[in-house]
Amino acid sequence: MNRNNVFWGVFFVLAAALVALFQFVSFAQFSIWTLIATILLAALTVQGIAWRSFFPVLIPLALLYAIYAAPLGLPAIGIWRLLLIAVLAATGLEMIFHKHLRHDHHWIPRDENAPDGSYTRHRHQRDNASNWFRSDGQDDETHSSLHVSFGQVSKYLRSESLEEGAFSISFGQMDIYFDQAQLSPQGAVVTAECNMGQLNLFIPKTWRVQDNLATVMGHIERGTRSFTPDESAPLLSITGGVRMGEIRIVYV
Repeated sequence: MNRNNVFWGVFFVLAAALVALFQFVSFAQFSIWTLIATILLAALTVQGIAWRSFFPVLIPLALLYAIYAAPLGLPAIGIWRLLLIAVLAATGLEMIFHKHLRHDHHWIPRDENAPDGSYTRHRHQRDNASNWFRSDGQDDETHSSLHVSFGQVSKYLRSESLEEGAFSISFGQMDIYFDQAQLSPQGAVVTAECNMGQLNLFIPKTWRVQDNLATVMGHIERGTRSFTPDESAPLLSITGGVRMGEIRIVYV
């Protein structure tokens, strides 16, 4: 089944139903843009159910609540709080139930000729046609990057002289493992961005870490170590931040 056809099919069915309802119900209190947004969000919700994915179901429902809370006399909840609730709930439900849904896990190289041989596990639908999942990135001897939206991925770095990295996740979960990588003698700078999701960084406990992360309506969990790394140990500087999500630094 083509996922675009699901979305547009539901969109036109809902549009037809709305036109029919105009003959019986007055929608004078709602603007045309509100009605169009309703149709789009409802179509996304139905499509998300068809994909068996929680993110494209709960996020549109949160937006629909924000649109109709006042007209229907529902408790007022800020839009950012609603989105945070939806993302956290979707992340938790994906973690609990994803094994029972129709997903496959494959280990595929980001670049077949990547010198560091790093692999990324991508979680996707069996027919590999989900339009919500977005992923791009690259790897070479000294650089690594991965940017994902609406998905759950795990990436193992195997660079022998890592100098720079950039990792971002939006509406999903990303796990980055540094324990099989080596930093350059000058150290490395990694940019970590998390928007409405969860980003976990697994870092060797023998490395020195300089944490420059910022947070806006989010949470940063900084792991602890039972000892202080040697001053000659490689230095990993982490910049970036989290917005309405969580970044975890885990020492392994």
